[in-house]
Amino acid sequence: MNRRLLNVVCGGALVLGCGGLVADDGVLTGDTRLACEAIMCLASGTRPAECSSSLSRYFSISFSDWRDTIQGRINFLNLCPGAQVSGEMSGLVSAMGNAVGRCDAQSLNMTMKTPGVSCGDWRVILIHNQLPGYCAAYYGHQYTNLGSEAPRYVGVPELGGFWSDAAHYDADLEQYNAHSGNWNSASQCYQWNYGYGSGAVNNWWQ
Repeated sequence: MNRRLLNVVCGGALVLGCGGLVADDGVLTGDTRLACEAIMCLASGTRPAECSSSLSRYFSISFSDWRDTIQGRINFLNLCPGAQVSGEMSGLVSAMGNAVGRCDAQSLNMTMKTPGVSCGDWRVILIHNQLPGYCAAYYGHQYTNLGSEAPRYVGVPELGGFWSDAAHYDADLEQYNAHSGNWNSASQCYQWNYGYGSGAVNNWWQ
């Protein structure tokens, strides 16, 4: 876990692995404690079993409108006394609420796609290769240890590119390079249909 974040979350009354979580008037309990633990767990790529309760509480916050889900999760994290002690912490909580559950490869391949060139009755899907700002803010925040966990883009958008989880990037890149595709000069369509990879994307829409 990020030592700087440990020292900030509850002003010296630390969290997981640091002798308990306490407030000025005693031990933190309930959602207040879970919120602090969730911040620590979401900031780390390694999540021990002790994270299960706080993360279950975090992911249980869900509404039909995704914007309400984001705000509800941010409101939950803000229950932690350390969540608003600085601009950096406020930014971290906002980044977590906006990014967690939306910035893995599978999610990016769904939300970053757009119809590209027409191929007769079909249209090639283009998946944008620019990581959304809320994802970059989360993975690159000074209080997280997630830089190596960030999804990476395989290929180029016009040629069937897609997002891959960091752990599968090398294998996905190898498969991408092995399937060079066929350029149809008559229709100006790149004949590519991916059904594999950690993001599992199909690059065609009908």
